[in-house]
Amino acid sequence: MMETATAIMENRVLGIIAEYNPLHSGHIYQMNECKAACGADYTVIVMSGDFTQRGEPALTDKWSRTKAALRAGADLVVELPFYYACNGAGYFASGAVKILDAMGVVTHLGFGSEAGNIEELKSVAEALAEETSEISDRMKDFLSVGYSYPKAAEAAFGFESNIGYEPNNILALEYIKALNSIHSKIEPITIKRRGAGYNDIKISEDMISAKAIRNNLLNNKEFIAEGGDLAIPGLPDFSSDILKEEREFLVLEEDSRYFDLLRSAILSSESWELRKIFSVTEGMENKMKNEVRYAKSLNDFIDRLKSKRYTRTRIQRMCAHTVIGFKKNAVIPEYIRVLGFNKRGSKLIKKIKESDNLKMPVISNINREKAKGIEIDIKASDIYNLICGKDLYAFSDYVKMIEIFG
Repeated sequence: MMETATAIMENRVLGIIAEYNPLHSGHIYQMNECKAACGADYTVIVMSGDFTQRGEPALTDKWSRTKAALRAGADLVVELPFYYACNGAGYFASGAVKILDAMGVVTHLGFGSEAGNIEELKSVAEALAEETSEISDRMKDFLSVGYSYPKAAEAAFGFESNIGYEPNNILALEYIKALNSIHSKIEPITIKRRGAGYNDIKISEDMISAKAIRNNLLNNKEFIAEGGDLAIPGLPDFSSDILKEEREFLVLEEDSRYFDLLRSAILSSESWELRKIFSVTEGMENKMKNEVRYAKSLNDFIDRLKSKRYTRTRIQRMCAHTVIGFKKNAVIPEYIRVLGFNKRGSKLIKKIKESDNLKMPVISNINREKAKGIEIDIKASDIYNLICGKDLYAFSDYVKMIEIFG
């Protein structure tokens, strides 16, 4: 029996914000646990495009990662625009939450956290949201002497909590703050992160981190089996197969083509032009111009620029913004761009489009449908294809087809 529009609106629709860089067993655990926690009937993933929140080109392109997400159990995958995806935690969270809320059908936002306690996370998020100018000034002081953002926030507010300030807790707080800021009716739920930590690079058979996978692919160590094939522990077979299929196109940290594009962008720009780049502040344009001739690699260049105030991640995002030409006056994106779906997801798209609560256009074909601010995503994908060596026409956003599974 076909579901009616009313029935689907009454269903529980789980939203998950992800990068899947690459998708591993920990992500599947998170998705399944969040589904169970809210009794989800449908699962929507808001996934970063071809560049990540840490300012790096993704290991594989957004189409491959969409394929993995659908095989892992997602019903619908939409893109988190570059404007939000390749930016600080606040931008990343607010953009993704805004998209989920704009669909008008999402009832729950699920995420992993080291804390695993939603009420405690809510309490801390509410405290952080009450920032005053005095607290803001104190935070700047702590940041200037090398405190990380979460530690600076804790010190500036003068409160202590039982949660740790690990990467997933930080994002969890930003998700809750973003929901509260737009008075969203979406209910946040969290599950305790299991297995390897976000920055853990150890190899094991169970729930290794995405960073461990990327690190070991870069170093060509544990993941090369007899005969030269990829052997990747801790990954579902379908995700491992996708990496094998994409092997010649994998973008690793030390990719020389990316560094060449970065150097070209810096050398061909005047300082005043670099100053317009979204994340370039406090004279960093001059430092970039001064150091680009001496750096022997991307890592060397980042090391030359980083400081207490400018962390490695912040520099990586600045590099990505420079390569893409992402400027401070960039148009804020307002669309829900579909990357892939299954049969259930197809029904959900139809009902989203029919919903009275829809707040953004749903884009399935960028050749026919207008989307405010989508140009930067198209450009980011073109640059990504240059970096990984994919055909610029065949893999263009104008040509690639939506991933349909099942």
